[in-house]
Amino acid sequence: MLRRLVPAVVVAVLLVTSPVAAVAAVPPDSGDGAGGTRSDGAGNGSAAGSASGSASGGVESGAGGSGAAGDAGGAANDTRTVPGVGGIIDAAPATDGGRYLVGAIGLRETNSTVTRVAPNGTVRWTRSFGSPNESRRVTAVVSGDSPGAFLLEVSGRPGPASDETPPTLRLRRITADGDLAWQRSLGNATSVVRGPVLVATDDGVALARTVDSEPPAARLTRFAHDGTLLGDRTYRGGVPRALAETDDGGLVVVGQREFRRGWYLRLDGDGDIVRNETFATGDRRIVGATPADDGDLLVAGSAEVRGFSGSDPWVARLDADGTVRWSRTYGTTDREYPRTAVATDRGILLLSTRDTGTGARSTVLTHVTAEGEVATGAVAAERGLTSPVPTGDRSVDLYGFALDRENRTATGIARTVDLPRPAAPDWPVHDTVTSNRTFYRGENLRLPGDANRTYGLYQLPGEYTEFDQPRLVRRVGPTTEGVPAFETATLRSGKYAFRAPGSFWYRIDDGRYELVEDPGAAAFTLAEQDIWRIQPRRSVLETFAGDRLLHARVESDPASMTARVGLARMNGSSVGQATLADALAPGADERVDDDRVFTVGDRAYGTVELRDDRNLTLDAGALPAGLYEVTLTGNRTADATEPATATLVVVTEERNVTLTPVNRTLSVPQNGTATTDLTLAGTDAGLRAIRIDAERRGQPALRLDLELTDALDTGSLRSGAGIGAGRSTADIQTLDVREAPNGSFAVASLAVSQSQFGRDRSDGETPDQQTVTVGLTYAVDAEGIPYSVAQDETITVVLEDEDGN
Repeated sequence: MLRRLVPAVVVAVLLVTSPVAAVAAVPPDSGDGAGGTRSDGAGNGSAAGSASGSASGGVESGAGGSGAAGDAGGAANDTRTVPGVGGIIDAAPATDGGRYLVGAIGLRETNSTVTRVAPNGTVRWTRSFGSPNESRRVTAVVSGDSPGAFLLEVSGRPGPASDETPPTLRLRRITADGDLAWQRSLGNATSVVRGPVLVATDDGVALARTVDSEPPAARLTRFAHDGTLLGDRTYRGGVPRALAETDDGGLVVVGQREFRRGWYLRLDGDGDIVRNETFATGDRRIVGATPADDGDLLVAGSAEVRGFSGSDPWVARLDADGTVRWSRTYGTTDREYPRTAVATDRGILLLSTRDTGTGARSTVLTHVTAEGEVATGAVAAERGLTSPVPTGDRSVDLYGFALDRENRTATGIARTVDLPRPAAPDWPVHDTVTSNRTFYRGENLRLPGDANRTYGLYQLPGEYTEFDQPRLVRRVGPTTEGVPAFETATLRSGKYAFRAPGSFWYRIDDGRYELVEDPGAAAFTLAEQDIWRIQPRRSVLETFAGDRLLHARVESDPASMTARVGLARMNGSSVGQATLADALAPGADERVDDDRVFTVGDRAYGTVELRDDRNLTLDAGALPAGLYEVTLTGNRTADATEPATATLVVVTEERNVTLTPVNRTLSVPQNGTATTDLTLAGTDAGLRAIRIDAERRGQPALRLDLELTDALDTGSLRSGAGIGAGRSTADIQTLDVREAPNGSFAVASLAVSQSQFGRDRSDGETPDQQTVTVGLTYAVDAEGIPYSVAQDETITVVLEDEDGN
């Protein structure tokens, strides 16, 4: 069983700056740089209590340091200032009901702070640590048996390009009184990500860091309370995003790999690998994890299920083998970006930043139980409150900071937010349960029985004996409509049955109950309904040239189902119902029936019938010019399954842009690399998005890599590469070009090298030359309208031997 990591009294503080690639060893430190300034509280209540009024006012003494609702100093849910600690970057509860607050003084100052607050709001002590480096990020965790704090700090800032000094990591141990006990140097700073990648354990502290390698790797370092190094190992597989300790002293790392696929790494107490695998194939951003019962793990973050960063809050439950028990999104009409997730008594609380698309942002909480149900209704607060500390299942304290950019200072703020009970479920009931039938996970089902009665739903084991005791998984009672109903999105796949008091089971047939002793006679089956891939024959359609129809093969199980189709524009908006209806009727003289198109929130969806041939056809000629993402999922299971996605580019006018290699012939040394720039021309209406692809086929094998130049200012980008004996590919794409030059310019570079699949030079049949094709897949102007693109270009590659011939 995994142990919850929030029961005791250790706080860990993590300060990071810009990442660098180097990773160093972990020698003991000599004790230099331990500095720091200390001030002890004198009952002045200068932190975490409720403010009485203006943002410039102080915090009243004894006004509820834990941020509990209803204290005398101010009303619950009012934002209050927390002076003396700077901007609060993170917070953690102490076992006595107080708080640890950690932050940074100013935007460019060199000090970070750790403040210990008593339950009544008084400050016990504040510790200020000086550093020649800017303090940007701080993370606090509370756990372990030994009181005090661990401070992980970045020291040093890169200097001029001619004399760069990489920032270094330093771990400090602070006693319960705020004094320095010891410190250790961790070498050069690497990509220590925002989030709970530092946890206090029973033995001391564990840290997960990213190792800059291919494929990505995670480095886990553990120290005892007295500073003894317990372990320092690297594990390939993914980028760490969350860390938890198991009951046997092992660790579970959850992170991302290969375009944000979910990654699960479980280690035993000796640090040896128990599991190392991918658990989610969709686009994920993971920000936290917390143990559940029976060795399971709750993982929280976001899933892009509506196309082009239209992400929804997402929670999954994994068992000890890393198998997904359930995976579910919690829909929203705006874009939500996850920040962090913390454990609660009932499950996990996910904090996200909501973007309405108008420039307004707010903090949003999503509270999910260990069974995947929404524990509370949606809660929103102003931006800047990014560090949650639950006070039970009814309220949460939020901490953060307000910026004064003119004076370059940050002020701590806090607010207590009530967590209301969720409203009655607002989902359609699809079908009536009948024994010995198959339903699909995610369907919402009803019972034909007494509307005033509550029923027990049991999961059945694979074999039955007189000693079997199936597990109760749900109490099913009447909804607001008076119908006993339940959702199946968070149930395991398998067999279930309803049980009467005593030893009898309800066999359900034609709306009637029959009591039976054999649970097998009363069972119904829940199965998966998955659509995991859309494979278009072509993803770029030039409708001005008569190319209208998108033909795609769908990979699904089962083959026949009613599928839900969505079309999202590059800006995240959905096409309207009328436009979608036209696109769903390719070649038809009339639109599809109105009951086949509908709206969920602000998103239009339509339904199509997948048959055994598993084909999907859309009429791109019915769509305005643009770059779209097609989503496809089961209609009746849309809230419990991951949609398959495909890109669709609709070009309605001829506006050619070209991509030309500067060098059309490359000579590649046997152990070296040759590169050429790629020139983009014709983007006279600006550039918003671009994708470039390169490919080689046949022997000899080559490795290909694409990289955008500094000519483009991009907010985000993705790249990928694959290599085999018969084919190599590389691609790079961005949907967020912020600024691009006019005219012709070098947009990317292509690197070609001989690979591990390289030719055997003793084989006289292996050619000394190869060709690589490179071209634009799409280019989209500043208004979101795609250009038409020219044909691919061919590059001749000459392979040199070890003598350069």
